[in-house]
Amino acid sequence: MIRRMALNDEKRVDPTVETIVEMFPEAFLRNTAREAGVVIRERKVDPVVLFRVLTLGFGVRFLKKR
Repeated sequence: MIRRMALNDEKRVDPTVETIVEMFPEAFLRNTAREAGVVIRERKVDPVVLFRVLTLGFGVRFLKKR
């Protein structure tokens, strides 16, 4: 039997995705990427989106575009 997680009705976001987004806020990810030398300047690849795609491949559809 497959159990599906209840989505947040207001935002239609999986609670797991919500939790991880709260644990790793955008400012933290951007600063960490810059300090680690992963990002020298932001252009086409957004370090926040890259992180979330690599760690939450299933939750990409929940990310809003700028």
